[in-house]
Amino acid sequence: MTVAELISVCGAALAAAAVAVWLKGIKPEFSIAVTAVTGAAITVFALLRLTPALSFARTFSALASNADFGTVIRIMAVAVVIELAADVCRDAGESAAASRVELLGKVAVIITALPLFKSAVSLITEVAK
Repeated sequence: MTVAELISVCGAALAAAAVAVWLKGIKPEFSIAVTAVTGAAITVFALLRLTPALSFARTFSALASNADFGTVIRIMAVAVVIELAADVCRDAGESAAASRVELLGKVAVIITALPLFKSAVSLITEVAK
């Protein structure tokens, strides 16, 4: 991803935000639509740029144990999904719901990471012997 692409996407997001704010006073339902379409477009743009990261992930997975690597990928996926859900809640004016979604995400990350902690403790005790 180039700096020019980042600047273009940020500029488009700022323009869409300005249009959404302007529409909020005229037609609130259009404001929500502009925000949703912009968010979806930026999400698709970001997902399409994941190819280098996936290539690196494949290379890295060969070096790490598959179970631990899978756990890290799941944690990253939880973080992204929770962040998106919390942002949508905030955009809808529901900051309390966004906070609860983030709390759910933290709990999910802790639960998902427990096998990593177990592996780390096992490795430390094995090395300490």
